[in-house]
Amino acid sequence: MGGCIQTPSLTAEENDDNSKVKEVVPEIRPEDLDAADHVISSKSFSVEHSSQDGQSLWSLGAESSSLVMMDDNSVRVFLDGVEGEVFEEGTSGSRFTAATGQVNQETNALELTGGVEMYSDFHKVRLLANSIEYVEEEGLIKAFGQVKIEGESFGFGPSSVLYATPGLTWFGTKIKDEG
Repeated sequence: MGGCIQTPSLTAEENDDNSKVKEVVPEIRPEDLDAADHVISSKSFSVEHSSQDGQSLWSLGAESSSLVMMDDNSVRVFLDGVEGEVFEEGTSGSRFTAATGQVNQETNALELTGGVEMYSDFHKVRLLANSIEYVEEEGLIKAFGQVKIEGESFGFGPSSVLYATPGLTWFGTKIKDEG
Protein backbone atom coordinates (compact mmCIF):
# COMPACT_ATOMS: atom_id res chain seq x y z
CA MET A 1 0.00 0.00 0.00
CA GLY A 2 2.95 2.32 0.49
CA GLY A 3 3.54 5.04 3.01
CA CYS A 4 3.68 4.66 6.75
CA ILE A 5 0.86 3.95 9.13
CA GLN A 6 0.16 7.31 10.69
CA THR A 7 -2.48 8.74 12.95
CA PRO A 8 -5.48 10.61 11.50
CA SER A 9 -4.07 13.91 12.82
CA LEU A 10 -2.13 14.05 9.52
CA THR A 11 -5.37 14.57 7.59
CA ALA A 12 -4.98 14.82 3.79
CA GLU A 13 -1.19 15.03 3.76
CA GLU A 14 0.34 13.66 0.59
CA ASN A 15 2.97 10.91 0.95
CA ASP A 16 5.81 10.29 -1.53
CA ASP A 17 3.82 7.52 -3.26
CA ASN A 18 0.67 9.70 -3.64
CA SER A 19 -1.23 7.84 -0.90
CA LYS A 20 -3.17 10.00 1.49
CA VAL A 21 -3.93 9.69 5.17
CA LYS A 22 -7.48 10.86 5.85
CA GLU A 23 -9.67 11.02 8.91
CA VAL A 24 -12.87 10.80 6.88
CA VAL A 25 -13.18 8.78 3.65
CA PRO A 26 -16.52 9.14 1.79
CA GLU A 27 -16.63 5.52 0.56
CA ILE A 28 -16.68 4.17 4.13
CA ARG A 29 -19.96 3.85 5.96
CA PRO A 30 -20.38 6.22 8.95
CA GLU A 31 -20.83 3.33 11.38
CA ASP A 32 -17.40 2.00 10.35
CA LEU A 33 -15.75 5.35 11.04
CA ASP A 34 -17.35 5.53 14.49
CA ALA A 35 -15.51 2.34 15.46
CA ALA A 36 -12.28 3.14 13.61
CA ASP A 37 -8.97 3.98 15.23
CA HIS A 38 -7.19 4.86 11.98
CA VAL A 39 -8.04 5.25 8.32
CA ILE A 40 -5.38 5.09 5.62
CA SER A 41 -6.17 5.75 1.95
CA SER A 42 -4.22 4.87 -1.16
CA LYS A 43 -4.65 5.53 -4.88
CA SER A 44 -4.04 1.88 -5.80
CA PHE A 45 -4.17 -1.44 -4.02
CA SER A 46 -3.54 -5.09 -4.83
CA VAL A 47 -3.66 -8.23 -2.71
CA GLU A 48 -3.76 -12.00 -3.06
CA HIS A 49 -5.43 -14.16 -0.43
CA SER A 50 -4.46 -17.81 0.13
CA SER A 51 -5.85 -20.60 2.28
CA GLN A 52 -3.92 -21.91 5.30
CA ASP A 53 -2.46 -24.66 3.11
CA GLY A 54 -1.12 -22.08 0.63
CA GLN A 55 -3.66 -22.41 -2.21
CA SER A 56 -4.63 -19.14 -3.86
CA LEU A 57 -8.28 -18.24 -3.17
CA TRP A 58 -8.58 -14.81 -4.77
CA SER A 59 -6.53 -11.85 -5.94
CA LEU A 60 -7.62 -8.33 -6.71
CA GLY A 61 -6.55 -4.85 -7.61
CA ALA A 62 -8.36 -1.57 -7.01
CA GLU A 63 -8.03 1.99 -8.28
CA SER A 64 -8.22 3.27 -4.70
CA SER A 65 -8.53 1.83 -1.22
CA SER A 66 -9.08 2.75 2.41
CA LEU A 67 -7.70 0.57 5.18
CA VAL A 68 -9.68 0.94 8.41
CA MET A 69 -8.23 -0.25 11.70
CA MET A 70 -11.18 -0.78 14.03
CA ASP A 71 -11.29 -0.30 17.81
CA ASP A 72 -11.43 -4.11 18.23
CA ASN A 73 -8.10 -4.42 16.29
CA SER A 74 -9.81 -5.90 13.22
CA VAL A 75 -8.91 -4.50 9.82
CA ARG A 76 -11.32 -3.80 6.97
CA VAL A 77 -10.32 -2.68 3.50
CA PHE A 78 -12.74 -0.66 1.36
CA LEU A 79 -12.05 -0.61 -2.38
CA ASP A 80 -13.12 1.37 -5.46
CA GLY A 81 -12.73 0.24 -9.09
CA VAL A 82 -12.14 -3.42 -8.30
CA GLU A 83 -10.98 -6.19 -10.64
CA GLY A 84 -9.45 -9.57 -9.97
CA GLU A 85 -10.02 -13.29 -9.98
CA VAL A 86 -11.14 -16.12 -7.74
CA PHE A 87 -9.43 -19.49 -7.81
CA GLU A 88 -10.87 -22.99 -7.67
CA GLU A 89 -8.59 -25.76 -6.42
CA GLY A 90 -5.56 -23.51 -6.87
CA THR A 91 -6.19 -22.59 -10.51
CA SER A 92 -7.93 -19.58 -12.03
CA GLY A 93 -11.68 -20.01 -11.74
CA SER A 94 -13.18 -16.73 -12.92
CA ARG A 95 -12.34 -13.05 -13.33
CA PHE A 96 -14.43 -10.24 -11.84
CA THR A 97 -15.02 -6.50 -11.92
CA ALA A 98 -17.07 -4.34 -9.54
CA ALA A 99 -17.55 -0.69 -8.68
CA THR A 100 -16.66 -1.22 -5.02
CA GLY A 101 -15.47 -3.96 -2.71
CA GLN A 102 -14.62 -4.78 0.86
CA VAL A 103 -12.25 -7.26 2.49
CA ASN A 104 -12.92 -8.37 6.07
CA GLN A 105 -9.77 -9.63 7.81
CA GLU A 106 -11.64 -11.57 10.51
CA THR A 107 -13.92 -13.60 8.24
CA ASN A 108 -11.67 -13.60 5.14
CA ALA A 109 -14.79 -12.52 3.25
CA LEU A 110 -14.54 -10.69 -0.05
CA GLU A 111 -17.61 -8.57 -0.80
CA LEU A 112 -18.11 -6.87 -4.18
CA THR A 113 -20.90 -4.40 -4.98
CA GLY A 114 -22.09 -2.25 -7.84
CA GLY A 115 -22.48 -3.85 -11.24
CA VAL A 116 -20.53 -6.99 -10.39
CA GLU A 117 -19.53 -9.10 -13.38
CA MET A 118 -17.77 -12.47 -13.19
CA TYR A 119 -16.57 -14.44 -16.20
CA SER A 120 -15.17 -17.95 -16.54
CA ASP A 121 -12.92 -18.28 -19.60
CA PHE A 122 -12.92 -22.07 -19.28
CA HIS A 123 -16.71 -22.50 -19.12
CA LYS A 124 -17.57 -19.39 -21.15
CA VAL A 125 -20.08 -18.38 -18.46
CA ARG A 126 -20.84 -14.84 -17.28
CA LEU A 127 -22.53 -13.95 -13.97
CA LEU A 128 -24.02 -10.47 -13.40
CA ALA A 129 -25.25 -9.28 -9.99
CA ASN A 130 -25.72 -6.24 -7.78
CA SER A 131 -23.34 -7.80 -5.24
CA ILE A 132 -21.43 -10.97 -4.46
CA GLU A 133 -19.77 -12.40 -1.40
CA TYR A 134 -17.04 -15.02 -1.23
CA VAL A 135 -16.37 -16.60 2.16
CA GLU A 136 -13.35 -18.88 2.40
CA GLU A 137 -14.89 -21.50 4.71
CA GLU A 138 -17.85 -22.07 2.39
CA GLY A 139 -15.89 -21.98 -0.86
CA LEU A 140 -18.92 -20.54 -2.66
CA ILE A 141 -19.79 -17.34 -4.44
CA LYS A 142 -23.08 -15.90 -3.18
CA ALA A 143 -24.60 -13.48 -5.69
CA PHE A 144 -27.45 -11.12 -4.74
CA GLY A 145 -29.79 -8.71 -6.51
CA GLN A 146 -30.89 -9.04 -10.13
CA VAL A 147 -28.58 -12.02 -10.65
CA LYS A 148 -28.24 -13.31 -14.20
CA ILE A 149 -26.04 -16.07 -15.52
CA GLU A 150 -25.33 -16.52 -19.22
CA GLY A 151 -23.58 -19.29 -21.12
CA GLU A 152 -23.05 -20.06 -24.79
CA SER A 153 -26.30 -22.05 -25.00
CA PHE A 154 -28.30 -20.98 -21.94
CA GLY A 155 -29.38 -18.09 -19.74
CA PHE A 156 -30.94 -17.80 -16.30
CA GLY A 157 -32.40 -14.91 -14.34
CA PRO A 158 -32.97 -12.47 -13.04
CA SER A 159 -33.01 -14.05 -9.59
CA SER A 160 -32.65 -12.45 -6.17
CA VAL A 161 -29.91 -14.91 -5.13
CA LEU A 162 -27.62 -17.44 -6.76
CA TYR A 163 -24.85 -19.66 -5.36
CA ALA A 164 -21.92 -20.71 -7.53
CA THR A 165 -18.53 -22.35 -7.35
CA PRO A 166 -15.62 -19.93 -7.93
CA GLY A 167 -15.07 -21.24 -11.47
CA LEU A 168 -18.79 -20.96 -12.29
CA THR A 169 -18.81 -24.73 -12.85
CA TRP A 170 -21.89 -25.29 -10.69
CA PHE A 171 -24.59 -22.84 -9.71
CA GLY A 172 -28.07 -22.84 -8.23
CA THR A 173 -30.60 -20.87 -6.22
CA LYS A 174 -30.51 -22.99 -3.06
CA ILE A 175 -27.96 -24.92 -1.03
CA LYS A 176 -29.06 -28.48 -0.25
CA ASP A 177 -29.38 -29.21 3.48
CA GLU A 178 -26.81 -31.72 4.69
CA GLY A 179 -29.11 -33.20 7.36
